[in-house]
Amino acid sequence: MGQRWHRILVGGAGALLLSSVLSGSVAAVSAPFLSASTAFGPITGGGNCSTNGTLEQPARAAADAQLAAFLAVAARDTHSTALFPDGDVGNLGAVPYAIAIPDTDVVVEVALHNMTAADTNGASSTAPMSWGSPATGNEPSLLFGATEQLQDCAPKPTRLVSTMEGGPLATPTAYWNVSGFGSALDGSTRDSALFTFSEPVDNFGAWFGDLETRSDDVGGGDGGELGYIKLYDVAGEVLALTPIVPNVQTPIDPGTTPFGCGGSSNADTSGCGNHGTRFLGFTWDTPDVAAFQVIVGDDDNCNNVPTDCDGTGERLSFIGPSYAFDNPQLTFQKVVVNDNFGTAEPADFSFELVTDPNGSPTVTTHADGDTVELQIGTEYAVREVTAAGYATTAVSCATDENSPADAIDVPVDAAAFTPTFGNAEFACTFTNDDEAVAIPLTVTKVVVNDDGGVAVPEDFELSVTVGSATSTLLSGATIDLTSPAGVTIDEGAVDGYSLVSIQCVDNGSNELGSTFTPDPSMIAVSCVVTNDDDAAPTTTVTSTTVEVTTVPATTVPATTQPSTDSTVPVADPTVELPATGRGSSSSLRIAFALVACGLALTAAARRRTL
Repeated sequence: MGQRWHRILVGGAGALLLSSVLSGSVAAVSAPFLSASTAFGPITGGGNCSTNGTLEQPARAAADAQLAAFLAVAARDTHSTALFPDGDVGNLGAVPYAIAIPDTDVVVEVALHNMTAADTNGASSTAPMSWGSPATGNEPSLLFGATEQLQDCAPKPTRLVSTMEGGPLATPTAYWNVSGFGSALDGSTRDSALFTFSEPVDNFGAWFGDLETRSDDVGGGDGGELGYIKLYDVAGEVLALTPIVPNVQTPIDPGTTPFGCGGSSNADTSGCGNHGTRFLGFTWDTPDVAAFQVIVGDDDNCNNVPTDCDGTGERLSFIGPSYAFDNPQLTFQKVVVNDNFGTAEPADFSFELVTDPNGSPTVTTHADGDTVELQIGTEYAVREVTAAGYATTAVSCATDENSPADAIDVPVDAAAFTPTFGNAEFACTFTNDDEAVAIPLTVTKVVVNDDGGVAVPEDFELSVTVGSATSTLLSGATIDLTSPAGVTIDEGAVDGYSLVSIQCVDNGSNELGSTFTPDPSMIAVSCVVTNDDDAAPTTTVTSTTVEVTTVPATTVPATTQPSTDSTVPVADPTVELPATGRGSSSSLRIAFALVACGLALTAAARRRTL
């Protein structure tokens, strides 16, 4: 916690105050607090004290209720109350008395101060550092612990009395008390209790006994003096000045005549705080209050006692200095890692909170997201009930005052911690990981060589893609599948071979294809990749078309001489001529036939001419 020093001057003497911001929720109201009622003990109609413990129990219960009202205004759910140690009982004189509020960082110091009515240190002054003068060594204040009542039979709250009187304490607890007069100032000043804090705070309170207060505008309007509450900041500036207005109530006194505050009789004046207990304090929206002062008033009737109604003859007492705060809140958080086929969710897990694990342990069960209230100073252990198939891999407990880097890594088997003041929020996070499950996947290559191929399985490169990661392997290799990520089987191409099929089966029978998603029910998966060599290529013969050349007919001119032979020889088309090397025999035969045809035609023409 960051710290800074402030100096607050009390009566001219410097006292260092350690200032830091306290954690916790902000008080709901910024004002001095005065309980709405005063708890009066069993007194007679004449104002005399009674020591009947049974009759006083209702008054003690009423004093306890005053604290509950203070916590409600402060918007806090708990508090810590300091007890004065029995070993310090006795005369304190003018020495300030320091007492630590248990389970908090707050130390409060109380001192008797004299308040004058005429100067700037007067009870109702708003001047800086108007807290009066520290008492001298002759002015007595003390811790008194031999009775179950405060000054002048004002009742203690039940929580601060012994078991003999129905309370929780083994012996009566001491209270701070101004008990007499020993200085010249006592006749001309009013007493006050000045509380200074080790660091500015946002709330504080205590039970004040026999604190008289009265004014002319209360009751019959015939006397008395108001008491006051004053709040100061670290510079001594007055933050608040509030009169302590009396509660006009009927004291608890079965069988006697009721009386209140403001009349002229002793019975009426007894209701103005005399013989009564009232919780006084303050709540503030920020921790700015460095000092808190309670100044006694007077309940005397000025008509009856003109010289004794200015507060200079009154004393005060208090018990149970208290500070309100929020208890730490512990939240259970679950992180589930499902990277090995696990399907559990945070709701499938439960937690156990063990209170006082090394003493008298008690166990409560909680679920993910549950928030429970812890007690400051109490040791706790946290553990979980894990789901089957999961292991606890980490436990981290941290408070709101820790950055993530400062989180407390608690060993799984010893997750114990003790909340301290300022831990407004506390969280323990359990991380669980599903246990590893391995499904063997074997990929085999089958090569069919029925068309002259000579490749073997080792010539092929197989691939397995799991999720987004791809691995290559040879035929017969096995890998483990450890998550529900999708699986795809493939291969690299080899020249002269075609892929026939990729077939995967689990547990020897269930067909999966080449792409599948594994699950824990698969004991083993086998995949077969089959390739066949390609057939040899077939030779194709191309035919050539020869164009036939037409030889034109030859025209033989007519002659005037008749033929000496009337018979024209005609060539025999069946006679083959010898090949000439310029063409085929068929071509020659055709040409010869055409020539013979021409000669015949010529002969015929010649005969017509003759």
